[in-house]
Amino acid sequence: MKNYRAELTGVFGDPVDDNPTGVVEEAAFAAKGLNYRYLTIRVQPDDLETAMAAVRVLGMKGINLTMPHKVKVLSYLDELSEAASIIGAVNTVIHKDGRLYGENTDGKGFVTALGNAGIALEGKRVTMLGAGGAARAICVECALNGAEHITVINRNAERGSELAALLNEKTGCRAKFLSWEKGMKVPADTEILINGTSAGFSPNVNDRPDIDYLTVTEKMCVCDVVFQPAETVFLKEAAKRGAKTVTGLGMLVQQAALNFALWTDEGSAPQGNGLLIRPAGGAERKDMRFLHLGDLHLGKTLSGFDLIEDQRYILDQILRIAEKESIDGVLIAGDVYDKSVPSEAAMRLLDHFLIELAKKEIKVFMVSGNHDSDDRLNYGSALFASNQIFISAVFDGKLHKQSFADGDAEITVYMLPFVKASQVRHYFPEEEIEDYDDAVRAIIRNTPVNKKNKNILVAHQFVAGRGEDPALAGSEGVGTQSVGMVEKIGYGCFDDFDYVALGHIHSPQRVGRDEIRYAGSPLKYSLGEVNNEKSVPLITVSAKERVQVELVPLKPMRDMRRLKGTMKELLDKKNVKAPEDFIYATLTDEDIINDAMGIFRQIYPNTIRIDYDNSHTREIEQVDISRIAQNRSFTELIGDFYRLMYGCEITEEEMDVMRTAAREAGVINEASETDHKRDRSLCGGTSGNKV
Repeated sequence: MKNYRAELTGVFGDPVDDNPTGVVEEAAFAAKGLNYRYLTIRVQPDDLETAMAAVRVLGMKGINLTMPHKVKVLSYLDELSEAASIIGAVNTVIHKDGRLYGENTDGKGFVTALGNAGIALEGKRVTMLGAGGAARAICVECALNGAEHITVINRNAERGSELAALLNEKTGCRAKFLSWEKGMKVPADTEILINGTSAGFSPNVNDRPDIDYLTVTEKMCVCDVVFQPAETVFLKEAAKRGAKTVTGLGMLVQQAALNFALWTDEGSAPQGNGLLIRPAGGAERKDMRFLHLGDLHLGKTLSGFDLIEDQRYILDQILRIAEKESIDGVLIAGDVYDKSVPSEAAMRLLDHFLIELAKKEIKVFMVSGNHDSDDRLNYGSALFASNQIFISAVFDGKLHKQSFADGDAEITVYMLPFVKASQVRHYFPEEEIEDYDDAVRAIIRNTPVNKKNKNILVAHQFVAGRGEDPALAGSEGVGTQSVGMVEKIGYGCFDDFDYVALGHIHSPQRVGRDEIRYAGSPLKYSLGEVNNEKSVPLITVSAKERVQVELVPLKPMRDMRRLKGTMKELLDKKNVKAPEDFIYATLTDEDIINDAMGIFRQIYPNTIRIDYDNSHTREIEQVDISRIAQNRSFTELIGDFYRLMYGCEITEEEMDVMRTAAREAGVINEASETDHKRDRSLCGGTSGNKV
């Protein structure tokens, strides 16, 4: 029997006559053979409540909102998406099971169009012209998709500063506001420039944003939200200067694709129409995806700088990755806290992270490390398990596990907290356990592992390859850096596991095979890691294929960088970039600069170390330290050092200060005192002065 009833969708706005969305949607419906209609309906502001009630009464699948309804409609909805909640505006409503769900696809459409143009947002510095509804939505989505910094330029200071504050508070992305002056210069560090205003929109096609176009460079990607016309004067001016351009038409098409996906039960909109978005949830998957974390060290400091906000920023970034990649579980391989008695701030941060994962219904599998307090981390584990947060912090003679099925995959996750040979020996007295390798092998040998399943192990141990130790980052504990043969575990004992998620070593790396891996710490915790690129392994597990590992880059709130050059060069305004980063500076000046750290911190407030590389330091490096002090007094050694570094003789007052400091530190003794008196007598000094 033929069904003559069409499913209804559409748009409410005022004015709305020139909105072309219906053309795209109707074409997509027809291409898929769907009996859907898209209605372009003028709704005046005072009639919005009645119109939204009609959506329920008429059983419409959904509706788009355009000006002036995007904010007012919030009062008539049952639930908002994360982006819509942050933005405070909705342009798409989904009607399902009698409830109205609000979404904002302005930013999502832009981000997708940008990706289709080959431009990645991760780690980019974005400049937004404008702070209206579209600009606000795009800024939020850019932040949620990994933009490093967003500069908001707007004439209305209240609205512009409010948007910057929103981004800083709600997304973790750094943002600032600049007042829009006549002939505004584009910030030199801009990588993506966006016109979020209506300048250039038909019929005012000759209008363009008032900026200094000479400050647009070929290194920038320049985008416009205006889609009519597609090639605006703004984009044409940018193209003249070699910039890559992205039109607003792609954003419009991708918004239509999202509408299609959200309103229909189809897997995606037809690709022939350029609609490439999958619906929320996507088609049924036959695999499971995990993120592998380790060595969070919550509460850690770096050269006296508190890192708790940096850690919150990186964990929020991981939460966004988890949502974007449809992650099913997170593996946390120990050293959750930096200290056995963590700070209150560290504990609150872990609570925040676990609560957000639970809200997203993402399973958590967490073990303790050598830095953690077993009992403290294990507290409340039974309660956590009811929310699919599984914690194994104390080894009790069993290798605890969680088994479940997802799609075609039968998966078991085993959790091994940090153990010592002495602990394990207590539970397996009949086993010959001499070292850590024996201990772990005994645990696995006494654990039945179903090889028909996909088996994952989460562990925190020092695991070595065949004749090769893992590369240390330098921020591991002293015990890890000086580990002996007794503590090493051969990777061969993990042959029964399809993936081994390791913690303990802060440099990300494989051990023996790709599926045995250290995630590494999510942040750089020592100067030795200054050149490391941090990432989080994304693990895809399916029934029939080998485990797939993909490394997803992580971008810190404040990076750690090493700078080298003269003080003048490094602090020259044109060379200063990201001054909030942690800086390790090597000065090549020949002369020692008084209060170099104080001067440097005026520009780079988070400078953590300064050293020198010049002719003096290189000469010192070539000296045989083992022979330099033979038959030489403290006075002679200090005098030579001072002369080498400063090119002049040390004064007697300065030498007295050095002797006092050395004596308090236990470096010189009574013999040195006698030697000093003899020295001063020979050079005509008075014997009445005592050191």
